[in-house]
Amino acid sequence: MAIQYELPIRDHFEGSHGVMHTDRQFDLGFAAEKPQAELGMDVMEKLDDIMAVLEKPDTSVELIVHPGYVDASLERVSSLQKDRAYMAEFLMHSDFADRIREDDAINLISYAELEE
Repeated sequence: MAIQYELPIRDHFEGSHGVMHTDRQFDLGFAAEKPQAELGMDVMEKLDDIMAVLEKPDTSVELIVHPGYVDASLERVSSLQKDRAYMAEFLMHSDFADRIREDDAINLISYAELEE
């Protein structure tokens, strides 16, 4: 289906050859385990490592995130309630988010803009 619709998929699916992928993927779930103010130095070091990869020229990176706000419909279907709210806050208001927005070497794109 990805080939038919010319859509990229994550690289860890077996048999996904011939389909566009990002060069790297990072799951930022570790940054949503608690409020931003409570994140420790280990998290900051991981984010610094990710930032170094993001700044590499000609490298595409997927940041895997699950942001959201908790409402009644989310409470019924998801166990990631606080994590989603923490992730939304992190993606909008963290130093890491500011660094990404301000870094001219980083271009935020959609999958539609991913080049082979």
